[in-house]
Amino acid sequence: MAALFQDLRYAVRWLVANPGLAVVAIGVMAVGIGANTAIFSIVDALLFRPPPFEDIERVVNLYTVDEDGFAATSSYRDLADFSAEAGLFEDVVTHEAAFLTLRKGERAEMVMAEFVSANYFAVLGLPASRGRILGIADDAADGEPVAVVSYAAWQNRYGADPAIVGTAVRLNGAIVTVVGVGPKSYNGSIGALVVDFFLPVLSTAPIVQPDMAEALELRGRRGTFAKARLRPDVSVEQVQAGLDVVMARLRSAYPETNDGRTVLVKPASEVRILPQVDAMLYPVGAFL
Repeated sequence: MAALFQDLRYAVRWLVANPGLAVVAIGVMAVGIGANTAIFSIVDALLFRPPPFEDIERVVNLYTVDEDGFAATSSYRDLADFSAEAGLFEDVVTHEAAFLTLRKGERAEMVMAEFVSANYFAVLGLPASRGRILGIADDAADGEPVAVVSYAAWQNRYGADPAIVGTAVRLNGAIVTVVGVGPKSYNGSIGALVVDFFLPVLSTAPIVQPDMAEALELRGRRGTFAKARLRPDVSVEQVQAGLDVVMARLRSAYPETNDGRTVLVKPASEVRILPQVDAMLYPVGAFL
């Protein structure tokens, strides 16, 4: 019993220290509890459908590996240092999951959102179904708060209303303008969980979640996922070697937050949720 409580305390501390993963974990548990009859479709979506990224063989996921060997989310500041490593990437994108409150008149609903870098859709080759995708101008500090609604949310929450583009929605009390509908084949980066809204992280996220701007500057806050598009002449092994050097430099410069941490580069085509989580789910999928 003492060992159980010790494990629980460790799990709680770990989730608190990794807010992005906490959202994913809670969402996955909710799906597992509430959708038992749909387990095959969930496992299928999680394990056997690669994400629909353009030229996916050149897209990789970047993870920070903690002292216990778990490959997980990174700090936004560390990812900026990864991105700056010359010659490795065409571009790097970030994304972070969050639960938000969507208010429609007197009704309030919980929705899933992803705070993404403004280059997210363009770098991954994900076109808009209606309207437009996010652009670099959308992450200007004084820009209008905007969002892309996912195709699934457009269908299920808004009845595929063709007038959705230009509509104002209220998220966490903030007014945000929908500028586009995401691609039909893409529901976000969280496996079988459907993201409802994609919002630019630097401009819109701090408005709907006021502590976000300060949180992103904390090197010890690890809640952000990252993907990168490799240059055509760069291999996964070269990226791994390059980022190993960067992380060694960060361990030396910021021992209070980075000591004992390493980095892992994985092809996006090989990952559905997280490397360790996938390893546990694949045996389940083999029996379905």
